[in-house]
Amino acid sequence: MAHREPNDLGSIALSDEGLAVTTSGSPEVLVPWDEIDSVAVDVTEIMGEVHRAVVFDHVSGEFFEISDRADGWEEAIEHLGDHMALLVDAPLEVCREARPDAEPIELARRREG
Repeated sequence: MAHREPNDLGSIALSDEGLAVTTSGSPEVLVPWDEIDSVAVDVTEIMGEVHRAVVFDHVSGEFFEISDRADGWEEAIEHLGDHMALLVDAPLEVCREARPDAEPIELARRREG
């Protein structure tokens, strides 16, 4: 197996316990599913380059963003419905098609009960 350098933009992974996130050299943080209120995709254009980020709203009122350049981003979006109530039929497709001139698109909400 080839050695792979870690992504400077971090990584994201889903598990039954929650969302595991690492960012630029920081230790992994596990956010339990019952602490994530909603998930949306936000798209911006910076110097002609399109950047997509998934925004996780925490129950505390805080939020965090994960860049589409982070390891595991697509897989995490594909499996979001395994852990949250989806508000769109195909979240990964919605993320890919979202445009910079649009408002953030809510993808999922915390499951009640």
